[in-house]
Amino acid sequence: NGHAARSVGNVKFDYSFHFLPELHANLNLGYDVSKGYGSIRVPTFAAQSASTQGSFSRALRTGNDKFSEFYLNYAHTVESIKSRFDATAGYGYYDISTTGYNFTNYTGTGVALVTPVFPFSVERNKLLSYYGRLVYTLADKYILSGTMRADASSKFAENNRWGYFPSAGFTWRIIGENFLKDSKVISDLKLRLSYGETGNKDGIGNYDYLSKYYANSNTGQYQIGNTFYNYYAPAGYDPDLKWESTTTYNAGLDYGFLQGRLYGSVDVYYKKTKDLLSTVTIPVGTNFSNVLTTNVGNMDVRGAEASLNFVAIKSDDINWDFGINAAYNRRKVTNLTLNPNSGFKIDAGDITGGTGVHLKYNAVNQIP
Repeated sequence: NGHAARSVGNVKFDYSFHFLPELHANLNLGYDVSKGYGSIRVPTFAAQSASTQGSFSRALRTGNDKFSEFYLNYAHTVESIKSRFDATAGYGYYDISTTGYNFTNYTGTGVALVTPVFPFSVERNKLLSYYGRLVYTLADKYILSGTMRADASSKFAENNRWGYFPSAGFTWRIIGENFLKDSKVISDLKLRLSYGETGNKDGIGNYDYLSKYYANSNTGQYQIGNTFYNYYAPAGYDPDLKWESTTTYNAGLDYGFLQGRLYGSVDVYYKKTKDLLSTVTIPVGTNFSNVLTTNVGNMDVRGAEASLNFVAIKSDDINWDFGINAAYNRRKVTNLTLNPNSGFKIDAGDITGGTGVHLKYNAVNQIP
């Protein structure tokens, strides 16, 4: 038996200053709250609980997510120098929290089976972001852009909490040049170049950088006399855990012919990811556990994408387009440890059922 409820909402404000209409202030507030409850009752005649003459257990989980975003945007055109300026600065705050409540499990006759040590457990992480962007357009042909982000995540220790991620781009609208303005064949031609850095904090726990203890399962207990005792053991942790970062270089060309009847794009890119976040096995004795979440290495990605579209029929009554896409992508792990031994592997997937056979692993010079 179980039931769940959820409520999601947000409100957005956009204010234009009367003394400077080109300046806008935007505020976005949102929330996502949820609650789920369930219970399982196993009857006394069920074979799976013959020793306890049935069982009864409950589960309750709540979620409370909220965010706020605020930014200022200013756009202004200076006709005398054929220039347009577009500037944005803002911040974001994101708070994600879930709480799981622990209940005592009972036998079918009402005898307590397992009594939780803690009444509830909380998983929570926060993200604070500041960013700025400036776009400059000259003569509607040359576009320069630059962005800077600063993100702080509670998933990392204070000395590694902040990550800084710049980006820049240049666009040349070649179709706007005089030597192509009167072309009857080329209807669009645009060159794009960009560079950018992004950060990743997903795929890890909320407290992997902290020293903590975990409770053992009932299959591993200490016996003192006729009584069996559960125990708490320290978990492995990396106090220097930090952001995974990816640097991307991209070059692209957008084109169009015959008044837009034939159009498409071509892109080539290179990505380099460093400080990969992963959970790996470590030598016994080097930490409190043989498993550790840490930054393990680097990965390169090279690729190209192309698209070609043809407008066969375009009218008020019917549109008929054809399109084809092609892509090439090659990823390679370039480093996993400080040890140059290329034979080092990180297990990434096993066959279920306890067979111990590895289905997948990551290794240097291999495609992940």
